[in-house]
Amino acid sequence: MNLHELKNFAREIRRLGLKMAIKAAPQASHLGGSMSCAEIIATLYGHAANVSKSSTRDRIIISKAHAILAHLPALHLLGFFPEEWLYTAYEDGGVLVCRPRKPELGLEFSGGSLGMGVCLAVGMAITAKHDRMTHRVYTLLGDGECNEGSVWEALTAAKKFALDNLTVIIDRNGLQYDGFTDDIMPMNIEAILHALDFTVESVNGHDIEALCAAFDSAHDGKPKAIVAHTIKGKGVSRFENNVDSHHTAITQADYDEALARLEAEDND
Repeated sequence: MNLHELKNFAREIRRLGLKMAIKAAPQASHLGGSMSCAEIIATLYGHAANVSKSSTRDRIIISKAHAILAHLPALHLLGFFPEEWLYTAYEDGGVLVCRPRKPELGLEFSGGSLGMGVCLAVGMAITAKHDRMTHRVYTLLGDGECNEGSVWEALTAAKKFALDNLTVIIDRNGLQYDGFTDDIMPMNIEAILHALDFTVESVNGHDIEALCAAFDSAHDGKPKAIVAHTIKGKGVSRFENNVDSHHTAITQADYDEALARLEAEDND
C-alpha cells in the first residue's frame, strides 16, 4: 500500500474497531490499547509484512492480545473473513471469541497470558533460521506487558541467537490496566533494548510515514525493535490518555464523536 492507502487503512481499522465496541456495549471492550495501535497494525499489515495464507508468509504475533479492536478489523479488511464475524468476538460461541489460534484466518496466536506471544515469536524466529526459511517474524507488545520477566528472557535469547529475522514492536502508550507505566514499573525501554544489542527505532506511533521508515531501516545481523510512542484511547476524546480506557464500554455519544473525528480526517 502507498502512504495514502495506509492512512485510509488505519482509519478503517479504527472505524470498524469503534463499531465493534458500540455493538458490544454495554459490555466492556479493550478500547484503549486497540485505538493506540491502529496505525502500527495498519503499517505492519499493509506495508512491512508479507501477509498471505502461504507457508512462506511472514508470521505476525500480536502478543498484546487485547488489541482485538484493531487486529481483527485489519484481518477483515485484508479479506480473511467477512465483516459480520467481527461482531462475534464478544458473543458466547462466536467465531472469533477468545481470540482463537486460526492461521487460516490470519490469527497465528491465541492470545494467552501477557509475555507469552513474544516468547513464541522468538521461538519461531529461531526455527526459521535453523531451517533456512526466509520469512520474517513480527511481534507487537504493550509497554505494560514489558513488566513480565518472560519478555526480557525472550529478548535476551533474541540477542544470543542474532535473530535478524525478528522485529519487535512496543506500543508505548504509557498506561496499563491499573495506572501509568512510570508509576507501576518505570523503565527506559529503549536503553534496555540497546543494551540487548537490538537495532532500536523510536517513533511517533501515529505517524505512518515514520513507522514505514522504522520498519524499512537496516539492522544487519541484529534483531530490530520499534518503540512506537502512542496515545491510549486515541480518537475517542473522553478516553485519550485515560487509564479507564483499557477495558470500558463506550456510549453512543463517544461513538458519534469519534466517527466525526474520523470523517474530518477523511476530508483533510
